[in-house]
Formats: sequence, C-alpha cells, structure tokens
Amino acid sequence: MTALISQLNAILHKNAGTRVNGKVASERTKSATGEHLRASFRLLFDLNYRLTNPENLSEKHMKALCEYWYQNEYTAKTIQSNLSYLRKFCRWIGKANMVKNVSHYLPDVPPSELRVKSSATRSKSWAENGIDVVEKVKEADAIDQRFGAMLRIAVAFGLRRHEIMQCCPWKVDRGDRFAAYQTKGGRPRDIYIDTAEQRIVLDQIKKLVKKMNILVGR
Repeated sequence: MTALISQLNAILHKNAGTRVNGKVASERTKSATGEHLRASFRLLFDLNYRLTNPENLSEKHMKALCEYWYQNEYTAKTIQSNLSYLRKFCRWIGKANMVKNVSHYLPDVPPSELRVKSSATRSKSWAENGIDVVEKVKEADAIDQRFGAMLRIAVAFGLRRHEIMQCCPWKVDRGDRFAAYQTKGGRPRDIYIDTAEQRIVLDQIKKLVKKMNILVGR
C-alpha cells in the first residue's frame, strides 16, 4: 500500500498544480484532490483490490467504489464529488473517458436517488475568485500568529470550519493521519498525512499550542 501511495503522490506532484483550464491550482485544491484520491485508493485496498500501480485503475474499480459509497449511505453530492476527482485523475493517466456517470455503475438504483438536489452556481474556490492563498496566510500571520496557523492548517488538510475551531493539534496527530474533529452523530474523518508539507505544518502548529489545548484557545 505504501508503494502505491508513493506512486500516486508522484502523479499528484506532476499534475495537481494545474487546472484543466491551464490556471494554477490553489493549495487548498491540491490538498483536497490528494486527500480524496488517496482515500479512494485506500478504500479499494480495503475492498481487496490490491493495485500495484495507480495507473491500472479500471471501470471495475469505479463500480466497486460506487457500490460501497451507496451501500454506506454517502450522499449523492459526495459520490458525485468523489467521481469527479477520479475523473480528473484518469485524465492525467490517459484514460480521460473511462469514468462514467454514477448511474452507469449503479443501474438498479433509481436515478432520483443519485441526483444532486442542489448545486452551486458560482465557484467558491479561492483561486477561481482571484485570491492568493500564500498572501492571505501571510496577512493572517501579521494579524495574529494563531490566526495564521488556523488558516495554514485549513489549507494543508482541507478542514471544515468546525474542524478548525475544535482542533487540538497534539490530539489530532496520530502519526500517519490527522484525526479531524467529529460532530455528534457524524462519521470519523481521518486525513492521512502523505506529504512532507502536511507534516511540517502540523509540527509547527504543535509548537504554538500546549498539549490538550485547542488551537483557537490560549
């Protein structure tokens, strides 16, 4: 599994920094892409699809993933989002038309159950809205060191607002993964630490915070 993730990271390093339109992808976009793709390949491994090369991804793997997501009550929006990341990956490896619509992999499921009921009409991506992530982090650092740390960890791990607010840096660090805050009744969300940048960010932030304290506290 380690070798597979290393190969995947190499493909991400080569391709994730550029959007389809040729523009530079934001750090948050690159982080989210890596997180979702690693999660999908790890899930395949858990489902006994022991790929030795990420480029060997095929339609049978897409079907297995979609069946798992549906059976485990992932929302239609989440399933569609997961497929979009895999579709992006397949373009990188020369299999641009391989990933089909979710209905193709779940033919027995009523289409209404797989339809996203609402969608954004405007991109919320920082890069798409002309925001320089690096400059924003610098501005946050100038205002308050912990504010900068909150923004930095959000970008590195693709955290949601409540996950940042409840983040205890020493507690979330599980060595190979970041154990994100779990809301009552929600699913655990482990974010694997697969890049040197993620490890550096987390270690730096731990130096700012006493053990068992949350990042937003003092």
